[in-house]
Formats: sequence, C-alpha cells, structure tokens
Amino acid sequence: MLDQESETPAIVFARLEYRHIPSRLELLPDDVLSEIFKACLDNSKSKNPTFDTRTAPMLLTRISCRIRFVAMHTPQLWVAVHMEFGRRVVVSRNFGGDVYPPLTKKMMLHARQQSAELRRWLLERSGALPLSISIYQRPRNRDQYSRDVADEVMDTLLACYPRWRDISLDFHSSDLSRIAALHDSDFPYLRSLRLQFNKPGDISLHSSPLLRARHLRELVLTHCDLSKANTSVAWANITSLKFSGSLWRSNTTNWISEILRRTTRLVHCDIEVPHCENGPPTGEICLPFVETLSINELASYRLLQPFILGRINAPALRRLVLRNAQCHPGHLAALLARSQNIKELYLARARPLRLKDELRNCPSLETLRIFALPLPKAYHVSLLEEFAGSSDRAPLCPNLVSFRCSSRMYISADVVRKLYGRSASGMVQRGWRDLTIRSFDHDAQQEIDRFSLEIPALEGEADEDDPDTW
Repeated sequence: MLDQESETPAIVFARLEYRHIPSRLELLPDDVLSEIFKACLDNSKSKNPTFDTRTAPMLLTRISCRIRFVAMHTPQLWVAVHMEFGRRVVVSRNFGGDVYPPLTKKMMLHARQQSAELRRWLLERSGALPLSISIYQRPRNRDQYSRDVADEVMDTLLACYPRWRDISLDFHSSDLSRIAALHDSDFPYLRSLRLQFNKPGDISLHSSPLLRARHLRELVLTHCDLSKANTSVAWANITSLKFSGSLWRSNTTNWISEILRRTTRLVHCDIEVPHCENGPPTGEICLPFVETLSINELASYRLLQPFILGRINAPALRRLVLRNAQCHPGHLAALLARSQNIKELYLARARPLRLKDELRNCPSLETLRIFALPLPKAYHVSLLEEFAGSSDRAPLCPNLVSFRCSSRMYISADVVRKLYGRSASGMVQRGWRDLTIRSFDHDAQQEIDRFSLEIPALEGEADEDDPDTW
C-alpha cells in the first residue's frame, strides 16, 4: 500500500492522465459559439421548441458546463416555446376506447416542473426579445389541479405580455379575463394570434383589445362570437385569417360575409361557415390578394344551400380547398370562372359529371385531390377519359401533373392505359409526377400497379390527414 507521501503524487498524476480534454467546439470564443447555436435551431417546424432535452435548445444545456453557459446567455435561443400539459389519452384494449388515466403525484410534479421551467425560459433567459409562445391543455383535463397549473402558466404569460409576438392559447384559466383588461397599445410586437374559446367565462375576450393590436396580421379564432369580435379586429390589416366553431349568434353568414369584405389585404383564408339562418348575403365578396382559400360551408341536407362560395371573387387564387361533405350545384363553377389561375384544387367530395364542366375553367390546374367520388359508375370512366384526351380532343386540364383520388373507381384496364399514356399523345407538355388511383376491376388494378412503378409517386397518402387539406 502506498504511504502518505507517495499517495499524493500518484493521485495528481492520475488526474493529469485522465483529465478532461476540451473539444474543438469548446475552444471557440463565446460569440462564435452563440452564432453556431442560433443556426442550429430549426425554424421550419410549425411548432415551437419544447422542454425535450433531446432537441435544441434544451439539448445544449446537457453537453458540458461551457456549452450550457453560452447557451443560457444566448437570448435568441429562448424566444420561442411550446408547452403541453394534462393527462395523455390511453387506448384501452379492454373497453375498446380512449381512457384518461387517473392523476398521479408524478404527473402533478411533472406539470409543476414544466410551469417553473416556462417561467425561467421566458422571464430569465430570453432577455427583452419578442416571444413566440404556444400553450396547449390536453382535452378532458379540467380537474382542479390542471386549473391551478393553467393559472400559474397565465401568471407567467402576463409577466411578459409586452413582448408577445406569436401567441397561441388553447387552455382553461380563471385568469384569462385579465387579458381583456389590457390595452391594445400593450402589445407592440403582436403579429400572430390564435385563441381557442371553450367556456362562457371567455366571453370578455371576444371583444378584447388584444384583437386590436396594431401590428396583428395573422388571426385564428375558434368558437368565437363574431358579432362581438367584428367590431374589435382591424380587419383591413389582417393577411391570414382562420375561424371555425359552433358558438355563433344569429346572422352568422352575414357576419362572415361582412368580415371578408373588410379584409382587403387577405392572402390566406380558412373559414368554417354554418348554415344560413336568415337568407343569403347579397353582393360580391371581392378578395383581390387571396392566394389560398379553404372553406367548409356546413349546409344541412337539401334544405340549406351554401352562399358564401359562389359570391367570392378571387382573381389571384392559387390553392382552393373545399371540405364540404355535400356537393352543391353551381357554386364551385361560379368561383372557378372568376379564378382561372388555380394551381391546386382539393375536394372532399365531387360528382364526376359536374366536375368535368367545372374543371374546364381551370386551364392552369396542376394538382387535383378528391377524397370521395360517388356513383354512378359510368361517370368515373367519363371523367378519366376527359383527363386522358384523344387524338381529336385535347385532354381536360392539360397542365395537370398530380392527381389523387381516395375512392375506388369503376374503370377498366383500357381506361387506365389511356390515362397513364396521355403524355405520349403529344397534347400535354409534361407527364405525370404523381398519379394515385384505385380500381374495383382486378385487371385495371394490375395495370395501375404496373404503370405506377414508372412514376416517382409521392410516398403515403398524407392528404387525408393533412390539417391544411382536410
């Protein structure tokens, strides 16, 4: 055994031999490291960064003391955050449905830790920079403990409200009404706002000064009383608008028509329109700058018809999404006649015979998606033959390069060969980039499978689950 005099040098030499050797990254100056870290953030994602330690910026706090110090003192890393809380749904095999597990001490501790981390993230690390914040409370989490956590989160948000830039709030808090007490000048940076209204206590927010922020450009409202919000929002400044929900007052269709007429700078529009109660609105709805339009008019059976779609005049429209569950005569044709530069068309339901006439107004169409294509069978063949064209007839939509239909169709192998071979006719400039169809006929399906190997089709069928589409 080593004596005391020889033990000390041995320990020193051992520490020198196994001492930590800093990486080349850690040898860089702080300002260079800071710029590298900012470049590591993925700004292309739709969601803000989370508390996940496997992704930036939290990952940077787990590498070394030096990296952590630089990351903590780089405010640009901490200007955006996404937080979710509440019990996650569990699929029960025994009951055959979704089950929410009971609240445990571990869940409560985790929620408290998230709330504390949110406060440090926004109030201590982000400096004085504008903030992008999204808060989501999972459904059916309305117990007292979840409400307490929501109130803590609201306290943190209100402590930094002058720096709000992009805000998305979808949770329940008894303090939400405190936002309504603020003034519109209290939000100098606010440009994007998403509010989910779920209870009567939120009604004061429907006319909140938050909606009148002078730099607000993007607005998403769910379950909002438009009769109140209509007088609060500076609609002429809005360039991106989305609203949906069933918490409506009377004359909703007229309110929506009036709002659309006032959004003169609108570029992106996604709206859900309930049935018309007191007759259709009158006059044209001119949207000169709209490029993307998604609309769902909730008409019921045959008694109620949609009225908004046929009155829209959008000459700059490039992308149109119709989520209507029913087909309505005349309204789509009227819109397409005024918007002949459409490149993308997404239809939840379409009747083949009527669709042929409507698509004659779409010479520039490049992408077509159809979710449901009802009977009769003969019209399926007629529609695809129009797309294929012939030696004496130009094909319908000659610029179409991407076509998908989720419904199986009654088509023969001969029709399939004509459709896949339309580029060989010389009447179209480009071949298929993506062609996804299915047939009830076995021989036709074999032809589809054979031809599809020659086309670099897009993988998967994301259209059915794409929130921007359906």
